[in-house]
Amino acid sequence: MIIKDHIKCILLTATILFTSCEKEKIERTYLSEAERPVYDSLYNVRFDKIRKETDSLCAKSRDSIFAVVVDSMFSIRMQEINDLVDEQN
Repeated sequence: MIIKDHIKCILLTATILFTSCEKEKIERTYLSEAERPVYDSLYNVRFDKIRKETDSLCAKSRDSIFAVVVDSMFSIRMQEINDLVDEQN
């Protein structure tokens, strides 16, 4: 009786394991003729929205980034000038 219960349990577990395993899903990497225009229009709408968002972010951050770059270049050039003056003395 106990052996039959173990066998039933093993068979049930094996059945669940083997039926739940699925082969690798193959992704489709092509579009049909009917899907291409739909994809293009959806892509263009989404791309335009993203482009507007990134352009506005660039416009907002441009001044602060420009100031940091100018300050960095200024300090590098000042260090070079100081190095040249120190070499002269």
